[in-house]
Amino acid sequence: MKHETSHNQIKHNRLAATRAGQATADEVPLLSEKQREFFASIRFTGIAELAASLERIHDLALYHTTDHPIELSDKEALLDVKTLWQALVKLEEL
Repeated sequence: MKHETSHNQIKHNRLAATRAGQATADEVPLLSEKQREFFASIRFTGIAELAASLERIHDLALYHTTDHPIELSDKEALLDVKTLWQALVKLEEL
C-alpha cells in the first residue's frame, strides 16, 4: 500500500507542476535550432521504435526490481521514461 501512495503522490505532484507550467497557444515560442535537430534525430531513429524501446526498458527495470524496494528517485526516473514514451506515441499519432 505504501508503494501505491508514493506512486500516486509522484503523479499528483507532476500533474500539478504540468498544469502550473502550461502556456496558451499564443505564449508557445517557436522551436530553436537545437530543438529542431532533436526532433529530426527522433524522426530519423523512428518515433514508434524509440517509444517501444523506452517502454521495454521501463518494463525490464520494473521486472528486475520486484524483489527489492525501489527508491523514490528511481520511481521518478521510471515515471519520466513512461511519460517520454507516452508522449512519443502521441507525437507519432500526429
